[in-house]
Amino acid sequence: MTLKPFSFKGAQQASKDTPHDDNDKHAHGGEGEEEAKGGVDDSGVSNDNEFSMVMYQRWSNLIKNFAETDRNDTVAESCVFGRSGPRKQQQPEFAQSIYLRIRSNEEAFAIQNYLENAEDGESKKSAEQKKRYISEYDRSYAIQKIFDLHSKKDYKVETLFSACYILDRYLYKIGYKNYPREKICQLAVISLLMAAKLEQPIQPSFNRMINMLSDSEKKNMTKDSLADLEFDILVKLEFGFNFPGPMECVERFLRILEYDHKKIVFDMSFQICKFALTESKFLNYRPSQIAAASVVISINIHEKEQFIKKTSKRRNSESGGKISQNFFETDPMELYKIFQVDQEHPLPATKKINMNTKIWTNFKVISQAGFSIEMIREPLYHLAFFIQENLQPNRLEGFDIESVKTLKDQ
Repeated sequence: MTLKPFSFKGAQQASKDTPHDDNDKHAHGGEGEEEAKGGVDDSGVSNDNEFSMVMYQRWSNLIKNFAETDRNDTVAESCVFGRSGPRKQQQPEFAQSIYLRIRSNEEAFAIQNYLENAEDGESKKSAEQKKRYISEYDRSYAIQKIFDLHSKKDYKVETLFSACYILDRYLYKIGYKNYPREKICQLAVISLLMAAKLEQPIQPSFNRMINMLSDSEKKNMTKDSLADLEFDILVKLEFGFNFPGPMECVERFLRILEYDHKKIVFDMSFQICKFALTESKFLNYRPSQIAAASVVISINIHEKEQFIKKTSKRRNSESGGKISQNFFETDPMELYKIFQVDQEHPLPATKKINMNTKIWTNFKVISQAGFSIEMIREPLYHLAFFIQENLQPNRLEGFDIESVKTLKDQ
């Protein structure tokens, strides 16, 4: 949306449409009474308008400092400017400052992949010694257990990410060698319970959560043992649980890119961020970086599927027709081959297509998100490769994932 020059006519009309008490004109009395009755000043603004020119100028000067997206939303939604468009943000005046606060908290609670060198560092240890330490498999099992319990309890999205971050921060703090691997399920359960206390409106039940486990998982797990572990986590993490997840940033990025009205893109971004939790290598990136990469991937997948849908519809229609423009700025016939639109009679494709990252490489996005394309290049590649290798069906079919490695700022 292009910000047009501010006009006072909307505010003036809003004031005319607002009912007034006849006694209001006597509210200020004294020498200014005659002037307040309906004169017009040099600016052409009625003196009896409830929005004074001074207030208007102050507001205009204030929103000039807003981020472009927030400034446009403020103008479009504000009755002060005679407009009442659909609300796209709850409080656009504070959106950018909230986002910057989230980024600040990310740095304060940043951790690294504590399992990155686990196997290499323990190569000289005996097999019996290695069995006592938390491995990549054990962590993945714990995250999957959190997924399972979270789904059964139908908890909020924020609860899921908080639980996984509690588990990882605790193991990062004490070291993967210092927690018994046979109790990893217990750590997963208490992490979800603590996250539920933070995010859910109703306090969770320890006993009900235990009853959701299998018989083998319930072994040696009691309410008291969970309470003791909870106390240790609170002490080790120094009661610091104000760490943000990626979904707050996903919402922000989708609004900046003007895809916030596409629920399917949001849901896809959530699923990508969720599956990224299962791989410890993604702990090396900030949640906002994971969010940015997931948004770029989700938009490309969505636009690919929209192209296939539109092309198939035109092909099957009586009138036929061609699509001259597309999101990927590539010859439609070439895209037709690359994306295998005709599954029954696929045409051989000579190449793959690069993901469209131009949506990110512009001043509007970079200035508000604080990330250039080079800053999210690595997590973007690893996430895309992870999706391509592990998720079926492969919704990135036709994209050249290796080209992501060569992305550079323009």
